[in-house]
Amino acid sequence: MAELKASVKKLEGPLTTQRIKKEALEKQVANYDVNVMGFRNAKGSLEDIQKRLKTIREEKIKLEEKYKKAMNEKDDMYRKFEIAIKQL
Repeated sequence: MAELKASVKKLEGPLTTQRIKKEALEKQVANYDVNVMGFRNAKGSLEDIQKRLKTIREEKIKLEEKYKKAMNEKDDMYRKFEIAIKQL
């Protein structure tokens, strides 16, 4: 009996160490799940931002074309105005 008690006491130290390691690993697993969820959310946000960026770039190109067209019309009207003034 005494030998059994001694061996139990001898094994309690490593058992405690292993329990501490187990708890640390469980915390890491919990953190991993949170990190995975955060990664998925970030990935979704990135995709949304990329879509918005693409849309904004397309709108910018359209606005630049509209601006060029308006400037050409302005220049054409100004030339016609100068011609009309010269004729008078």
